[in-house]
Amino acid sequence: MSRTFATFGATFLIQLVNLGSGVLVARLLGPEDRGNLAFIVAAYSFIAPVLMLGLNEAAVYQLALRQWDKAEIISSSLMASALTSSLALAACVVFYILAIAPLGGMVAVAGLIFLAYPVLYHLNQLALSFLQVGPRHLIWNLLRAANGPLYLALIGGAWFFGRGNLAAIVSANVIALSVVTLTGLFFSGASLACKRPSAGLSRSLFAYGRTMVVQRLTIVTRDNADKILLPAFVSMTTLGHYSVATAISYLVFLIGYSIDLIAFPALTHRSDPSTRRGLSEATISAGILLSAAAAAVLWPLIDWVLPLLFGASFKPAIPLAKVLLLAGAVQSAKLCIAAVFKANAGGAALSIIEATTVALTVMGFVFIAPIWGALGAAKVILVISAVSAIALLVVAQNRGYARMQSVLLPSPNTLGTLAVNALKRGG
Repeated sequence: MSRTFATFGATFLIQLVNLGSGVLVARLLGPEDRGNLAFIVAAYSFIAPVLMLGLNEAAVYQLALRQWDKAEIISSSLMASALTSSLALAACVVFYILAIAPLGGMVAVAGLIFLAYPVLYHLNQLALSFLQVGPRHLIWNLLRAANGPLYLALIGGAWFFGRGNLAAIVSANVIALSVVTLTGLFFSGASLACKRPSAGLSRSLFAYGRTMVVQRLTIVTRDNADKILLPAFVSMTTLGHYSVATAISYLVFLIGYSIDLIAFPALTHRSDPSTRRGLSEATISAGILLSAAAAAVLWPLIDWVLPLLFGASFKPAIPLAKVLLLAGAVQSAKLCIAAVFKANAGGAALSIIEATTVALTVMGFVFIAPIWGALGAAKVILVISAVSAIALLVVAQNRGYARMQSVLLPSPNTLGTLAVNALKRGG
């Protein structure tokens, strides 16, 4: 139980601090530079995870498997990351030259500073992977949560000293990630990397990692494609409004993410099919009901909460925020359905549906955004997310993971079933 709630607590803290830093950054930069920041961060955050080639997941897998010595796993992983981070850095440099440098001024400077991100990201993910398996789970959670508060403190300092420009914000991001990464490498036993890497283990790492690339590509495309593509059709000021609206939707998205963290381990520990199906139905019902309730509460508050938090210059984000709030509620519920698929070995079907969802969303942006702008793009996300959620529910019923009637018309004990089973999980 301690691990489950430590993970939940760390995730909640991460999202809360992200909201706080997002508010401060928006007030420091204003809509146009907030859009420039979103564009730079989204581009590099798309490239770096994809070109990591699943190395961090492969390291966790090998550490859990225990077929190789830990020192060999660490040294081989770090050696492999020299290749993957070089590829990511090269791709980011090309993107910088083609898309960011031509913007000139402070935007070009910020993009240049942030080129440190792909290398730091790869090392950071490996350090966390080394800590995730083993006795240092608490340190793993602390470091997962540490980057946000440190970043918030640094941008707070930039604001205090009157240096809150785009380059300073990007520098704060790089410094925070550097500190957390170096700390993680220290505690993870990266000093063991002095042992000679194993060629056979390196091949195993890349072989396993390749199986994760499509899933990773789907996730980063879902999270970043809108902010990369929209500048082709709208101004950076509009992208800044869109980014703030997205931050509001994360308040609902956190519900599904939190349920997933608690329910997925509980589901995997249920071997009896009937018990697992009941808990699966409770998980999906909880995701739908709580996400819908949160959206219903936040919807009427957006008109005054958004300008209160981010400033009057972001009032044009209100219509975007209302659409993306609904999309966030649907995606929150989808996370709970996805937890059921993963626990029932339905990962392949889940990946196909999610990959199709992302592809249709990107196509929707290309055709709709030039005509209806950012609001049209937000509606694309809402509609396609809803369709994919329905598709997942239909497949879940056909495979016997959950009964549609029990999900949509839950008994009064549904949420209690989820809570009790999560508490029983332990460890």
